[in-house]
Amino acid sequence: MVNRHTRTHTLLINILFIVYNDYVVVAIATVDDDGVVVVVVVNIVTHPISLFRLEAARRDLIDSREKIEKQNETLSSYESEINLLQRRVESLENEREKDKKEIARLQEALNRARVVSILMSWLLDHLLQAQ
Repeated sequence: MVNRHTRTHTLLINILFIVYNDYVVVAIATVDDDGVVVVVVVNIVTHPISLFRLEAARRDLIDSREKIEKQNETLSSYESEINLLQRRVESLENEREKDKKEIARLQEALNRARVVSILMSWLLDHLLQAQ
């Protein structure tokens, strides 16, 4: 600013730190003799928080990849176990069908034996009564 009476110059300088997105803009601002604000950008740097976020994102990505790999291994193990169990169930179902057929055959044989037993009993009773 100009003091018109004494013609001495007073220079006011402001240093600005402007945070924009992931950047920090370092600038110097002053007012010239005509009262116009002059801003000079000195430097633009990446904001430290964004660097931290980037590093955290990288760590999260690595952790996620490791987690996905472990989950894929677990899933593969489960699929193998499921296949084994399915084969076991199929085998047990086949055994059950064979057992059902065997039980039906044995029940039929038992029924025939009962009929023979009843006939033999009847026949024996009639023979004993006849004597």
